[in-house]
Amino acid sequence: MLKQNFQDRHTIFVIGWLMYFLYYLNRLNLPPIIPALRQDLNISHTEVGYFVSLFMIIYTVVQLPAGLWGDRYGARKVVTLGCVVSSLANLAFSRSYNLSHLVVAQGINGFGQGLGFSPLYKLVVTWSSSSKRGIVIGFFLTSAPAGALFAYWFSGFLGNRFGWRSSFIIPPLIFLLGAMVYWLVTRDQPEDKGLSGHEDEVGLGQKLRPNSNRSNSKVALVLSYSPLRIVFLYSFFLFYIWYSAITWLPSYFAETHGMDLEKVGLGAGVFLVGGIISRPFGGFLSDWAFLGRRKALILSATAVLFAVTLFLWKTSSLVWIIFLLGLLGFVVQFIDTLILTYPADFLPPEASSTGSGFLNTIIHISGILSTFISGWLVDLFNSYSPVFFSFLLMAFLGFFTALLIHDHPHKNSHSIY
Repeated sequence: MLKQNFQDRHTIFVIGWLMYFLYYLNRLNLPPIIPALRQDLNISHTEVGYFVSLFMIIYTVVQLPAGLWGDRYGARKVVTLGCVVSSLANLAFSRSYNLSHLVVAQGINGFGQGLGFSPLYKLVVTWSSSSKRGIVIGFFLTSAPAGALFAYWFSGFLGNRFGWRSSFIIPPLIFLLGAMVYWLVTRDQPEDKGLSGHEDEVGLGQKLRPNSNRSNSKVALVLSYSPLRIVFLYSFFLFYIWYSAITWLPSYFAETHGMDLEKVGLGAGVFLVGGIISRPFGGFLSDWAFLGRRKALILSATAVLFAVTLFLWKTSSLVWIIFLLGLLGFVVQFIDTLILTYPADFLPPEASSTGSGFLNTIIHISGILSTFISGWLVDLFNSYSPVFFSFLLMAFLGFFTALLIHDHPHKNSHSIY
């Protein structure tokens, strides 16, 4: 039974990881082909910002409902629905010939994509113990840079050889195949497979509920914790950098350094690749070396973030820019894991999807602003230097916000699961 327990938990984790990888494959297939799309349809950076921002707006609006639906209906149903909607939207985008069609298709894609993270986050939390939560979430989050990195390359490869529309035909077909496997293999909780849950989580839930103003509402429970509200604010500054970078770096390399569609994916990929190491590394350090105390790591990493963004804003050397973008991506994703672990630290599993939904709502409000403002700044100044300056400003504000973050008061007990 113990061996079966071990195998099932790891199978669920791997399938969840692969599904979020595929979510990114159908989300970041757009940035690498923006130069070709702009040329083909004769649209500006600001107009690109319209449909990218609408994607982010709808994605953001969906975050809280997705979290609530994940807690109510389970990750299996919600994630599969998101996959189907996103796949159909991508196929519709491939058949779009004017700005209004692009906007509508990306808006629908935003809805489908919004159903992915919070329910999958709940799935991972439900199938893991609190003592290894930072590590597990860190490894799970490597699906984002891995999926984004592959999406950059694969979309650029398809667009360069078969035209930009092919980048919105092949990925959704792969996505639908993955959803079939996900539906057949996963279950929402260990008990659905006849396995035991985690006793440590029961005590956590009982400890937290009395402090939520005696309300059974998951929303009230999430909002009752002031430490989480500080984390929400910090996440706004951090993810402004993340979303601006993953959206506009391919265009930056194409327009400023003359790279073709395949090379822009590789150039922008330096920002993502470090996360494959830094995300689980951040979780490992916080769980084992710091025993669940994450603030010191966040504060130190944010200081590094400020230094990196300062040098990035000042330099014009391509070699230094690539190095600094790689370091920037490593640090942002290191902090990302720590921030995204806070809802699981402070909330019981039955409210973890809702907590993640709240956090993702704030994150993607930041994404809405960053993607549009960055495109507007490029059109206004005909340069990406103001975009890099905005990174510096976000790192500065993030550092002082990090001073106010609190760690969860309980100490982790180290168990196998």
